[in-house]
Amino acid sequence: MPETLGVIGAGVIGLELGSVWARLGSKVTIIEAMDDFLFMADKEIAKETLKDFKKARLRY
Repeated sequence: MPETLGVIGAGVIGLELGSVWARLGSKVTIIEAMDDFLFMADKEIAKETLKDFKKARLRY
């Protein structure tokens, strides 16, 4: 299992893959070209999701 991992894309699929690896113990960095985290979702949902992901060892 990798110590660190980079996931390209902060869409639904990229975040799902990142969250799985983070739960398995890897330190995950999410790389996104867009300015917003989870850009297709409601702004408040994206904001709360980002807080949860930061607690779960994911970096954005």
